[in-house]
Amino acid sequence: MPNYPEQLKWPTLLLGILIAVLLGSGTACSSALDSRSVVPAPLSSPVSPTAASIVSAPPHPTQTMAPALVPSPTVLPVLTVTEQPTLGTPSGEGSKITAENVGRLSPLADWPVPEGKMAWFPDSQNIGVGAADGLHIYDRGTGDQVRLVPNKSDGTGVTLSPDGRWLAGAMKDGSIKIWQVASDRELLTKGKHAYPVTDLVFSRDGTLLASGSMDQTAKVWDVDTGAQLYSWGGHSISVYQVAISPDGRLVATRYGKGFIWVHDPAARKSLNVKPYPIKVSMSFSPDGRLLAAGAYMDGTIRLSDITTGREVQVLLGAPASVYGVAFSPDGLLLASFGDDEIVRVWQMASGHELRSLLVPGIDQIEFSPDGFWLATRTDQGKLAIWGIPCRAPILRFKTLTGLQIQAYTAREFDPR
Repeated sequence: MPNYPEQLKWPTLLLGILIAVLLGSGTACSSALDSRSVVPAPLSSPVSPTAASIVSAPPHPTQTMAPALVPSPTVLPVLTVTEQPTLGTPSGEGSKITAENVGRLSPLADWPVPEGKMAWFPDSQNIGVGAADGLHIYDRGTGDQVRLVPNKSDGTGVTLSPDGRWLAGAMKDGSIKIWQVASDRELLTKGKHAYPVTDLVFSRDGTLLASGSMDQTAKVWDVDTGAQLYSWGGHSISVYQVAISPDGRLVATRYGKGFIWVHDPAARKSLNVKPYPIKVSMSFSPDGRLLAAGAYMDGTIRLSDITTGREVQVLLGAPASVYGVAFSPDGLLLASFGDDEIVRVWQMASGHELRSLLVPGIDQIEFSPDGFWLATRTDQGKLAIWGIPCRAPILRFKTLTGLQIQAYTAREFDPR
């Protein structure tokens, strides 16, 4: 022990024991504090600081006791412990949404947005909403709109590529316009649909664009040149939704009363996935092996093997139609919602429902690329960010004279 004055040894020892207990039992947030990630208006109430823990003095000495070991009360050390609510950031660990912590999934912020298709930027810091007037880009941490990229098409909205580089919008004559987010460089596709476009989706790397139309066809376009690469019909009614597999090799189309086709354009062949019950949403798994389809008739989520078309898993428990499905980036979780306005998070390995969240008016859901956040958008024009909140204990030391104030996080005391 350092050579403290005799009257300071016992209080110093007691203070050290108290610090060790607090650091050993506190729930330190392993994520680094990120000023950009602190939402100014969280939905949950802030945590009130705990009462100060003061090292108590021994009984007042008498003539029969040893000399007092307590310093003057004016310099009695005071230790306070508070919990500072923070949002987990990709720079730390422990805040990624997993099967183990999804029970703590909470709304962290929400703000009004225009009607349009929602999409994350690859940095998971910004999120865009493709409205009729253009792409509204928001900061995920503050909710501030940081930019508006004007809509160069005459359709109702625009679609953002996963790499954040391109926007696509449909023209009234059935053609499609593509332009760069950064430079506004325009590309007009070399070909068009005979009737209005119903859906647009980019490949993961942003090199391909798939389109579905009321003309009962689907097409694939080269983003760099605007050239039409593939086109196929055979759909008995309008193509309502298109999806591209993560490797860009396959294109899925949803049309008619629950029919889903998976096409291999290069091989000129198609795989018909089991059509019933009626499917109203679909999404490829991150590894490209499975296609998840939400059902209208019985509220199930059905997963089919892309190679064989065989149904390999059915997720049960949703009592209503499933209108949207989204995989987590690692493919271990699946989020869904339906007309009961409940978001359900499923564990893929077990098929169990892990979490349910009431989101009135929900019409879109997407995990962030880093897996730390879940975004929901409602038809009332509200975008919400959900995540795993963590609380970092802040140890504050001061003297009663108020001359010295120091603050440390528990992480800084970690000997590792």
